Amino acid sequence: MRTPPLQLVPGRVLEFQNGKRRIARVNDDGTAVLVDELTGEEVTVALPKLVQMHLGGLVRDTARLRFSDPDEDKYVPRNRPGAAPEVTADLAQRHQTAARRIAYVNALLAQGQIGPLNSAFGACIGQVAGRIGDTAPPSPWTAYRWLRRYRRSGFNADVLARQELFIRTRQPKVKPEIKAAIAKHVLALLAKNLGATVHSVNDLALALTARDFGYVQFRDHAGQLQVALTFISETERNERDEVARSPSPDAKTFVPEAGT
Repeated sequence: MRTPPLQLVPGRVLEFQNGKRRIARVNDDGTAVLVDELTGEEVTVALPKLVQMHLGGLVRDTARLRFSDPDEDKYVPRNRPGAAPEVTADLAQRHQTAARRIAYVNALLAQGQIGPLNSAFGACIGQVAGRIGDTAPPSPWTAYRWLRRYRRSGFNADVLARQELFIRTRQPKVKPEIKAAIAKHVLALLAKNLGATVHSVNDLALALTARDFGYVQFRDHAGQLQVALTFISETERNERDEVARSPSPDAKTFVPEAGT
């Protein structure tokens, strides 16, 4: 399959292995100025080098093209962009965060196959932090996670920005009303049993909450599934047996006197 010709038109967006860059202008000296879509950084590339990278599959034209006129040897975008989108302050901040990750990842890639336990890995993070003025640099393990994600994606910079450019609303695993019921049962059990600890009454509080909300089973502190009603009845029976075995405070104890 033939590679379609690369049209070096200002405004065209090209996708490299480390992100997307827009053609800002084409100079008369045979070079093109590319602007990083995420960071705004400009870079000058020789046109023969750019064409060679395109033929080698290292550069892709992201525009959807169609042949406009058989008599014209040019391609035009299928959809022309309208007005520039409005960028909110929050979105701009997320772009800066994504650009920060890319700065660390690109520097760590140049270090070769090293991991977070290597001293050079941490030193590289410190150098990047000083260069970009980052007062709270990532830990080596965090930066290594970014680097690994970047490599597994085929060096697609979008994976570094994805978590920052999409706001996710995560649902809590435990509903607030269930948390409130557990806390209520824990406090009641602690008040009822002097000397008890949160750990000792936690399973019973979970069982009582499961019963209140109609759940048949619950998972105890050891990770085992327990039947709520069975657990409650067994716990109450054990408490009654313990009370029955304990001596009554009114019971008289025979203490032999000396000489008897």
